[in-house]
Parts: sequence; C-alpha cells; structure tokens
Amino acid sequence: MMKYQLLPLLLCSLLAGGCGGGGGGGGANDSGSSSATQSVSQRAQDLFLDALAYEDQGDQTKAFELYTQAADLGHSGAQNNLGVMYTEGVVTAQDNDTANRLFLASANQGNMFGQYNLGKSYYSGRGVEVDYDQALHWLQSSAKQEHSTSQNLIGVMHEDGKGVEQSSDEAIAWYRRAAGNGSSSAKFNLGRAYQQGISVDQDYDLAYGWYEQAGRDDHSLALYKMAEFNLNGIGRAQDLSSGRYYLEKSAEQGYSAAQFELAQHFATGKLNGQDYTSSNFEQARRWYGKAAAQGDVAAKNDLAKLYAYGQGGETNYAAAHTLLVETAQQGYIIGQLNLAELYELGHLGSPDFGKALTWYETAKKQCDLLETLPDYCAAVYVSLGNLYENGRVVCKWQRCGAQLPNG
Repeated sequence: MMKYQLLPLLLCSLLAGGCGGGGGGGGANDSGSSSATQSVSQRAQDLFLDALAYEDQGDQTKAFELYTQAADLGHSGAQNNLGVMYTEGVVTAQDNDTANRLFLASANQGNMFGQYNLGKSYYSGRGVEVDYDQALHWLQSSAKQEHSTSQNLIGVMHEDGKGVEQSSDEAIAWYRRAAGNGSSSAKFNLGRAYQQGISVDQDYDLAYGWYEQAGRDDHSLALYKMAEFNLNGIGRAQDLSSGRYYLEKSAEQGYSAAQFELAQHFATGKLNGQDYTSSNFEQARRWYGKAAAQGDVAAKNDLAKLYAYGQGGETNYAAAHTLLVETAQQGYIIGQLNLAELYELGHLGSPDFGKALTWYETAKKQCDLLETLPDYCAAVYVSLGNLYENGRVVCKWQRCGAQLPNG
C-alpha cells in the first residue's frame, strides 16, 4: 500500500508500494489567490503534518482522526493515507469501498500515490471488479510522475499480458525505468529476467548484480535468490557461508520459503544437503513457527513433529495436534499421515482408531491419484493395512486392508 509522507518526519513505511512525498492540499484548480482558500489549504496541511507525526509516534487513533479532518478539507495526501488505513483496517473496520472513494478523490487531484493505490485496486479487484483498462489508466498517470512502483506494475502487466498485448520487451523497458527510480521490485524483476533469459541474453552475473541491488533494499525474494545462487553455485563458486547469510537475511525480512529452509537447516545441521553445523532445535522451532504463521503447510507439519518429539523444548502433543489438523484439512498428505498416527498411538489420551482410520483413508485416496508412489504414500498404505490386520478396526463390505497399487 502506498502512503504519501513527508520526510524526515517519518521513515518510509514498509507497505506494499513503499512511500514518498508529493500531493498537497486543495483541488487541482486551486490557485491559492483567495485568502479563504489559503486558510483552508494551510489548515489541511497542518492537520496532515500533525497526523503524520502522530502516526510516527504510534498513535494511529489520533492520526486517523486528523487524516479524516484533513481529507474532508480536500488534502490529497490525507485522502490517500486515510484510504490506506481503511484498506488495512487500521483503527477502523476494513472498508475497501470507502478506501477506493478516498483514493479516487486523491487521484483526481493528481496525487501519484492515490493514483497508484486506485490502479492497484482495479488491478487486484480490491473492493471493485478487476478492470485492467482502469488499472492501466491510473498506473500510467502515476508513472508519468515517475512513481517507480506504478512503473514496475505496468511492466508486470506487459509481461503477463494483462490489459495490454503481452510484450516482454516492453516489460523490461518498464522495469529498467522503475529500477532507475529506485524500485526494488523492478530490480528484482530485472534479475529474474537475466537469470531466465527473458528478452535479454541469459547472464548470471547481471542477474546476481540486480538481485544484489534489490537486496540492499531488503527485498526478501532478492535476498533469497542471492542465497540460492551461493548455495547452488549458480554462475559463481559455491559459497555455503554466504548462502546461509542471505538465507537468514531473507527470512528476517519475512519470506516464508526462506524461513522454512532456515528452519530445516537448524533442524538437520545441513545446507544444500551438505553437513554444515550441529542441529539447533530451538532455532528450528523459531523459524518453523514464523513460516507456519504465514500458512506454510510443510512448516506446520515439521513444527508439529518437534512438539511431538520434544525437540527444542517441551513435548506438547496438544500443540502438535492443532498444527496437524490444520495441515490435514489443507490436504497435506504427510500431515494426514502424522495426524492419523497421533490418534492411533493415543498421544492425546487413549487411542482413537476411528479417527486414525479416517485420516489414513483420506491420505490413501490422495495417494491413489498419484502416478508415482512417494515414500510417505507407501507408509500410508502400510499403516492402514496394519490397522486392519491388527484388528483395530472392523472390515466393511468384505473389503479389508489397503492394497498397494501395482508397480
């Protein structure tokens, strides 16, 4: 999300579109010749600056109040920032309709941040029907003012053929323009283009260089790519130490895939399949937990295992159960297998063979659809067969046990 802010009153907030300056009070035709108009404009600007200061201090309630007053007086920056608060549900209930009305009011005054946010709403269907023509209109208006995030998104639209004819050449041109204006996402996209050879000759050195530039801006996916290049020796000598460093940097910036891989590293002591250090299950719990909080289903499963085995902390079958239920309901076969085992072994009290059967059979149905049988599916078939063979459940309709598929 893009907020209009005056520096150095506030540090740039790490919202979806970054932040910056621009946009003032009053309408587009406000010449300031009227003393009354000047008074209103100055009042709006004062309210806006006070709102920024309160927001910087963490007082979102007061900031919301003052943004509202400034927006009512026609301040385009306040209208945009208030729209951001409605979109994100800060202090107030989330309300994309109100947010988009505010973005439109801001955009109509030429505020490039309001134009970007309105364009993003049309692009993503945030409170409105997806409309790539409208998205492109507002993004281009913002891009003409050299708004880098808008320029990058226009590049994405060209690359994906959304609202325009697909053109990787046009996409690269927009990425270069946006990168020149400081967009870390555009720098990442140029790195991706050079890595994959999208409308440019494949060049790992240039790819890494662009990832590195984006990484300096703490772009989490660029940092992850730098880790990948170093860990796998892509276009450079393998460097596990640098790979681990950038993996941790990416994880610290919130990239869930990096958090999961870092957790695996701490759990196994390995990097890229190679022995690197001893296991640290406390750190593994920490990073699995961060990835799990973002919905990473494999992280939930592996964190549940640490809870069940008491690795990195106390044994906690209840916490393991909660996580495994989530993974199982998301269709994760390994989670379904582990949940069934938890019920079968009675880790929550006495064994519950009925629930164990339910989840073994649920996992089996998914395994039956796979062309190649992974090890965990073999474990599902064996565990289900053992449940019947040991008389833990009653055979129905003369069908007993679980047969392995042919081959």
